[in-house]
Amino acid sequence: MSLLFCFAGILHLNAQSQTSRFEHLTANDGLSSNRIWFILRDSKDYLWIGTDIGLDKYDCNQVIKYRYDDTRDGSISSNNIRCIYEDRKKNLWLGTTDGLNLYDPSKDKFSVFKNNPKDTNSLNSNSISSILEDIKGDLWVVTGGNCLNKLVPGTRNFIRYQFEDNWGGFNVRPVRMIANDSKGFIWIVSFNRGIQRFDPVSGKFTKYDDLSIDFGSNCLKSLYVDNLDKIWIATDGSGFFSYDPAANKFEQFGSEGDGKGTNQNRILDIITEDDEHLLLAVDQGGINRFDKVSKTFEYIKNDETNSKGLNNNGTWCLFKDREGILWVGTSGGGVNYYNPKKDNFNLFVHSASNPNSLSNNITLFFYEDTEGLIWIGTDGGGLDVYNPETGNFTVYKHIPSDPYSISGNIVSCLTEDKNHDIWIGTWDANLDRFDRKTGKFFHYTPDKNNRSSISDKTIWTMLKDHNENIWLGVFQVGIDLLDPDKGVIKRFKPDSDNPNMLSNGLSRILYEDSEKNMWIATADGLNLYDSLNNSFKVYDFPENDVEAFIRDNEGNLWAGSHSSGIYYCNSDGTIIKTYTTEKMACPAIQYGQLLKMTMICYGYQQLTG
Repeated sequence: MSLLFCFAGILHLNAQSQTSRFEHLTANDGLSSNRIWFILRDSKDYLWIGTDIGLDKYDCNQVIKYRYDDTRDGSISSNNIRCIYEDRKKNLWLGTTDGLNLYDPSKDKFSVFKNNPKDTNSLNSNSISSILEDIKGDLWVVTGGNCLNKLVPGTRNFIRYQFEDNWGGFNVRPVRMIANDSKGFIWIVSFNRGIQRFDPVSGKFTKYDDLSIDFGSNCLKSLYVDNLDKIWIATDGSGFFSYDPAANKFEQFGSEGDGKGTNQNRILDIITEDDEHLLLAVDQGGINRFDKVSKTFEYIKNDETNSKGLNNNGTWCLFKDREGILWVGTSGGGVNYYNPKKDNFNLFVHSASNPNSLSNNITLFFYEDTEGLIWIGTDGGGLDVYNPETGNFTVYKHIPSDPYSISGNIVSCLTEDKNHDIWIGTWDANLDRFDRKTGKFFHYTPDKNNRSSISDKTIWTMLKDHNENIWLGVFQVGIDLLDPDKGVIKRFKPDSDNPNMLSNGLSRILYEDSEKNMWIATADGLNLYDSLNNSFKVYDFPENDVEAFIRDNEGNLWAGSHSSGIYYCNSDGTIIKTYTTEKMACPAIQYGQLLKMTMICYGYQQLTG
């Protein structure tokens, strides 16, 4: 999973253009089944997945399966998982067709609550439909039939609340039949007509109905209460509805797929996207995105030509976690997940038929100049300049017959001088200066008889310092310090007999910190240049493969390596901690933590946690 920079935390699926990038977790990755009834990511970052043949726990490295086993103490009570819920005390509850299960993570076992026909303080049924914790912290369990069960705190006893049989009961299907509003009322939906409001204080039910609307007789229903206490009702076969308690008004939406209604009428789940949008899991209709203001729909569906799209139109359940990742359970495609933090960049690629496209898909660096233009060095395609206002690329390539064209097509680094000319480093093709006024490239070549010439033709990295001088990392040679008006004014080369000189190897990066110290990474360590004494201090790392670096506001060092993770060091270079993939959770789960650490190495912000 690639790491991309993003600062938006709100989920926005791009429904119209179908460009939202889904990734997939299926039976090929270890899931028990590709038929997913329920998904929940818990407070410990485990993903719990209820399938049609058992419960799976995913830790981003492996899938752990839980199955009913009558020979093992503490097994789950049934393989038919119908709901998963985590309460505010971080207890994990699972509803099945044969009992309510409470998970004990310390023992990796389940404690089971079941109906006892001789005990009226037990659950009234073993068929669990939905679980909810109300605003007071009480746990409510919906079971098959026509009963709400309230768990008495600190006990294994339940108080039963029944409503009239002629309003239908509950069916043990994995849909959300119960929800809280901000006033402490509990809303429930069952078979037959309308919806009911339950008052936990009085223990009474109030029915709400509209005889002019057909909610579907004996039709399975689910509901969602939004931030304004408006009730949204989905049905398995009769479409989508809303109820406004303040106005006591129901509204029905069609299923014609014309933007004014859902694209199918079997709607199995509802969650919020943001204050103005809902997401609906529509069987064979993919995901329907509903705009509550305009009352219009957009549709995210499977596209066989898009391997990163939704892989199955049979969406059965939805879950959005605290990092904004959307998890989608499907009827045959396993789990699809969409991370909005990876979907906020446009992808630019080379197109042979478009002269205004990127010249080469292998890019080596980016630089934004004072005019807002983006300069892009490519590995063989020359130098590209992207204009954000026009969306077009201008490409500069080496032309052998033109002495004022760029020296080479492998462009490795670039910076802008005080005159706004652009200095370009190439691979084995000299140092160039691009004169904006004339549009010409002027070439600077090595000359052993000229001390102000560059040391070698391959310039790997480049940085302009506070004095407007340009530091050139010369491949396998050392560092040239360039005054744009005078040429090279100083050279730094490794000297094995002098420990105060630059260390050996490729000069990978250059970085000037807030105290105007210059840092240089080579294959043999990270170097700090002392300008007063014209000497270097070398910091050694286990692999000495530093490729990104920053010094934070407290003087600590952060170094991003090629293959060894991120080093966090104190000011004298002693490693305090190393962050590697082995010590971190999967990027899909702990994306925010990894993002902050990587941003350190690129100078975006100081790590605060």
